[in-house]
Amino acid sequence: MSEQDVLIILGAARSGTKFLRDTLARADDAGAIDFDIGYIWSMYHPRSRHDMLDPALPTNAQIANIRKTILRYCTRLNNGIPPRVLIEKSVTNSLSPAFVKRVFPEARFIHLVRDGRATSRSAMKNWISPADTSHLKRKLRFVPPRQLGYVLRYGINEIARRITRAENGPKLWGPRYPGILDDTLSLPLHEVCALQWRHSVETIESFLAKQPMETFFQLRYEDLITAPKSIEDLIAFAEIQDKTSVLDYYNQTVIRGAGPNKSVGSMDPIEKRIHDICRETNLRFGYH
Repeated sequence: MSEQDVLIILGAARSGTKFLRDTLARADDAGAIDFDIGYIWSMYHPRSRHDMLDPALPTNAQIANIRKTILRYCTRLNNGIPPRVLIEKSVTNSLSPAFVKRVFPEARFIHLVRDGRATSRSAMKNWISPADTSHLKRKLRFVPPRQLGYVLRYGINEIARRITRAENGPKLWGPRYPGILDDTLSLPLHEVCALQWRHSVETIESFLAKQPMETFFQLRYEDLITAPKSIEDLIAFAEIQDKTSVLDYYNQTVIRGAGPNKSVGSMDPIEKRIHDICRETNLRFGYH
């Protein structure tokens, strides 16, 4: 293994990636940036209506600077000590794994997938909830000057989310798939959330299909929270040495029991529509 290993957690929004990042980062030999840094990954891309980053667009020097910035931030958040295992999980990476691979060609990936029906229902709550301002203030300390425009757009969007109702216009939350802005104007929120999940999962799925099997680990969220062996397998894959700290945090934090989904016949119209949008992708991951 290299002197500093890079572990990228991929997953749709509300799939449990934050919990997984925080759990693995408990290890003494691991460290993570404990907030999403989409503004760093996209720092050399022009303003866009979506979060799919083009791996071919930045120059080699720009790619090197993105890499250097992420490594520097992680070291700074790890009390000035470069962690042996760097963990990153920005949710927008679900739409740009190939770009992430260009920045960190040595990276290994964990794909955490969750039933699209449960994920969509959870995402709907976040779309209409105010942002965590304390979290935002923490992120502001690490924004590069060239990305202040990103923060301004985020702030404008958050103001819109606070003063209007979710069904009256586009109050964006989570990764922006191509076409999401138009969809927020023409589709109900539950359909946008289901499409957001599907775009993220299918983009990751397509990317990993082209990667060597030893470079990624795929796991269902439901298995993560119900089968303790799953976290042990992840620790082994990540080559984390401080297993005890990870397992202690996992056992103290995990809320067991994912709960069964409703049968199609017992679903209300919104649940049925989410089910229909997610169905084919869900089936490929064993969700019926």
